[in-house]
Amino acid sequence: MNTVLLLAELWNAGQDSPANRTFDTAHIGASPEPSRSYLEHAIAAGTSLASAVRLHMHALLSKLGKNRFFSVDCNKVKHDFDLN
Repeated sequence: MNTVLLLAELWNAGQDSPANRTFDTAHIGASPEPSRSYLEHAIAAGTSLASAVRLHMHALLSKLGKNRFFSVDCNKVKHDFDLN
């Protein structure tokens, strides 16, 4: 049985989740002060939270002392994570 989900399936899987969470400042209580201050300013209390996060990373790497470059692309989906 193939248990690998397609990226689109994983991304959409949380939309019907019964645990529709909202932002509360209690979620960020242990964060460093600059992070806490930014999040309290950027996200209003009661705002619905995403059930998944999609990260896309791109890098151009070179070997030291060489004129050779390597391009790296990566996609990652984090689903059903805990805020605490």
